[in-house]
This record gives sequence, structure tokens and C-alpha cells, in this order.
Amino acid sequence: MDSIETLWPRCHSEAHDLGKVIFSHVHDISRGLRICEDRCHSGCMHGILMEAFATIGQTNGQGLNKRALHPVINDLCFQNPVMTASYSPGDCAHGVGHALMFLTNYQIPEALETCTEFEKSSMIYYCATGVYMEYVTENDPTDAKIKETFYPCDRYDYSAACARYKMVHVVRRHYEARRPLASLKKQCATLAHPFRLGCFHGLGNAHMPLIVAGKVQLRQVCLGLQEDEEMMCIEGAMERMAKFHEKRASQVCEGLQESNKTTCLTAVRQKMYHMDKDLSLYLTK
Repeated sequence: MDSIETLWPRCHSEAHDLGKVIFSHVHDISRGLRICEDRCHSGCMHGILMEAFATIGQTNGQGLNKRALHPVINDLCFQNPVMTASYSPGDCAHGVGHALMFLTNYQIPEALETCTEFEKSSMIYYCATGVYMEYVTENDPTDAKIKETFYPCDRYDYSAACARYKMVHVVRRHYEARRPLASLKKQCATLAHPFRLGCFHGLGNAHMPLIVAGKVQLRQVCLGLQEDEEMMCIEGAMERMAKFHEKRASQVCEGLQESNKTTCLTAVRQKMYHMDKDLSLYLTK
């Protein structure tokens, strides 16, 4: 882990494979988590769960063994002392989502359905974020060539969970083609509800590094929209910014007014995977 983080600090995806190898040697989730700790932005933990769930959920070609997975899914994030010492329940659910996408061989509907093994709606949503992050990481290069611009975020449940990761790539390609921000906002606005809200949430998240660096202003990205679109966009940008750049995030919020400023400051306080976050717009199907 020290070597990987020294050579490539942004080692999240690479650490997935290392986590898989670690679990294949220790055959125990807790032991694997002790080795990984919170390295490579949780990437090693995700790999541990991916390999562990693939072992637990195998049914010799007869589909998922949900009976075996159910107690693991519900105990891991709240009862496993090693997991709870390092990760919030929502962060753990995100890791479970990675594992379920891997276990279902990147079949989105099946992975999302298995997320419902969680008993809390917030945990189901955070599980969906892991499902989509894993899918997009592995499939975006191919999908970008043969699928629609926003696929799969304009098709399946929990669109914001999907767009949070897909839009990073969409925005990068958009600017590489020297297209303006305004045209991308218009594309999001053409989507039907709730995919439209998800798109704006992802738009905010995708611009987070540029906002931190001062290359674009949060108001340029997120304001001038409908009220619910602005809220989703601001939260998309600020929740992750607050996790890695908390001081800068607070400064950014000072540039907003009234309800938008309140939304911004709440996102900074709650950060990612907060269990008391109002997910009413995020859970809309």
C-alpha cells in the first residue's frame, strides 16, 4: 500500500485488485480490512468486499445466493467492529455496492435489486452509488463509443447515484471537444424527471476539482436552474469537496445567498454518506 500510494496517490481503482488478492490470502473480511485500512480512498476496502462477496454469494451458476448474502450485508456495516471503526455505515454500503456489481457480472438491475437487502433506504441509496461507480469505472470507455451520452443514468433507478460518476467522464469529453458549459446544462435539462435531477447532481460533482482550483465558480455551474436542480447540483459539488477540501468548501459557500447558501453549508457539514441526509429527491424512481 505504501508503494502504491507513493507511485500513484490516486490509486482507488488499482487498489481494488490489491484488495481482492489480500482477501484471497486471508479469507477473512476483518483481517483484510485491518491490512487495507482506509487506503487509496477506500479502494482496497472495496476490493476486499468484492472478493469476499464473490466467495459468499457463489451458487454454482444458479444465480445469487441472497440467503447467504443477507446477514452479511446487514451486519457488516453496523456490527463488524473493524469496519465500523474506519468507515461510516453509508461508506460501507457504498463498498457493498461495488461488491454487488462485481458479483452480478456488471448487471445493473440485479445489483440494484440486491442493494434492497439493506433495511434502511439511505443504505440502499449509498449501496447504489457503489454499484454505479463500479459499473462506470469498468464500462465507460466502451459505453462512450456505442451508447447514448448519459447511459446508463437515463435508464435505471437512482439516477443521481449513477450521474455522480458518469458525469465526470461526460464533462471531460465535453470540454475536450471545446464545447461550452451552457450546452451541457441544456442537455441535462432535456432529460425527464428524475434523470434530469441526477444529471445536475453529477454536473456539480464533475466540476468539483475546477471549483476548488478557482477555474470555475460554483454559481456558474449550479445557479440559474430550477430550485430542485440547483440544490442537487450544489450538493453534488460540495459533499465531496468538503471531504477532501473542507476549508475551501466553506469559502465557496460564502459566495452564495439565502437557501442556496444553506444548502451549501449543510452539504459541507454532512459531507458524503450522511445517514440523516434528506434523500427524498434522490430516491425518486
